Amino acid sequence: MQPTFALLLVASLWAAAAFAGQLGGGAAVDVADTVTVVAVDAEAKRLDVQTAHGPRTYETSDATRIERGGDRIELEELESGERVVVSAEQTGPERWLARSVTVVSGPAAPQDSR
Repeated sequence: MQPTFALLLVASLWAAAAFAGQLGGGAAVDVADTVTVVAVDAEAKRLDVQTAHGPRTYETSDATRIERGGDRIELEELESGERVVVSAEQTGPERWLARSVTVVSGPAAPQDSR
């Protein structure tokens, strides 16, 4: 095998492993998703949402930035039914840590059943 080809192959495999999060030092998966708030547990620092693919729970930390209308708000100020964009990293199987949560629209108005 040519030394240049071998070096290229090793570099490509390393890059692919790093991208997949296999070499450590970074999140395995980063996401940014528009979702609907279902419930907030401020004491446990958790945000339950409905995604296009089903329910998901995001953990939050003191570093998680939460905003509505450009103003910073607290986790407990989020309302069920609000649409938010969550930027997060996957920290384990079915575990997500929210880096930021931005409210993009309020809860849907109740429908008139007449």
